[in-house]
Amino acid sequence: IDQRTRAKVKPGDYTNSGLDRGHMAPNYGIATRYGKIGQKETFLMTNIIPQNPDVNRYEWKDLEMRVAKKYGRYFSEVWVITGPVFEEPVKKLNSGIPIPSHYYKIIIDEHQDTLRTLAFLIAADAPPWMRLRKQLTSIDEIETRTGLDFFPELAEEDQILLESKPATRLWPWMRPALNYHLKNRTY
Repeated sequence: IDQRTRAKVKPGDYTNSGLDRGHMAPNYGIATRYGKIGQKETFLMTNIIPQNPDVNRYEWKDLEMRVAKKYGRYFSEVWVITGPVFEEPVKKLNSGIPIPSHYYKIIIDEHQDTLRTLAFLIAADAPPWMRLRKQLTSIDEIETRTGLDFFPELAEEDQILLESKPATRLWPWMRPALNYHLKNRTY
């Protein structure tokens, strides 16, 4: 239980729900970067959402491991934005916790003045055999579904160019693959 919040969500709130306690900041990825204290914090219930076991244990885990083992090791710095999407009608666990309809992850890498992104939107009921490449989407799509603006400090025209189109493939794990050219800068 995260004592810093009013909600006081308990692990037992998920009992017999058929859903996993899905980490947003992944246990393994945080442990390999921030050690035991960081790893322990990933188990706070404020980092947990209801997640379909077929997604959590397969596709979501594959995506987390790709970020931690490949992108996190071979790129100098990687930022990850992740979270749930709630679409009406929002279903709830018996304990009242809302169940996401989708999960998203946006990955940002900056290397030699180049910014590149990958955006994933995974349906809560996605089958475990679904390929990650098929889950690529635009940042605009995630913003529309969540009501969030992920890069508000960028000029509007730069946001349009960076966020409007989904990547067409996953990054190769050893070299940069996607560049976005905006004005005199490369993103």
